[in-house]
Amino acid sequence: MIMDISLIKVDKFLNLNNLQPASFRKFSVTIIPATVSAFGFDLREPSDNFSRIDWFMILKLINASENSLIIENIEAECIGKYNYRCKSDNFSTQIYKTSGESEEDVISKLLKDDTSTKQLVFLPLLLKAQSEKLVRVNFTLEVYRRVFLKLKPTSFRRQEIKEPETYQDLLQKAIIKIKINESSKPLLLKI
Repeated sequence: MIMDISLIKVDKFLNLNNLQPASFRKFSVTIIPATVSAFGFDLREPSDNFSRIDWFMILKLINASENSLIIENIEAECIGKYNYRCKSDNFSTQIYKTSGESEEDVISKLLKDDTSTKQLVFLPLLLKAQSEKLVRVNFTLEVYRRVFLKLKPTSFRRQEIKEPETYQDLLQKAIIKIKINESSKPLLLKI
């Protein structure tokens, strides 16, 4: 999953400095600072219509309880101007983990696009008691526009995509939803 390198980073138009972790009882999840990728279309595709946004981040999952937990689902939803919405789905979201000698080593390996240094993980994901795990979550978000209480799939022609205006219209707020087996409602990381 490689994106157009000229894209403006998300932190140019969203404040990532004041991110608060989401928590439930003794489970918490947060985004590792400086690991959120550019938010944008892969403009190297031969298509002239674009309706999928690529976006990744590294999450730190912490289970301080005495019991193991199950991460059932991780999704992203972005709210934009002019009734735009971008939503991920379970089938196109990829989650990777890796091992290393230190947290910095693990983050470094997860940031690389080389898949030989990391392992694809399928949900549900077991998080053992008294443990923490760093995972890279690659989202593919479909672009929609709200029309009369319905979400209608939409796309942009290549010549309509202007940087940073198009991405600012698509991303005003983002919510990362993490569903665990111990809670009936997903935890919400609000960006």
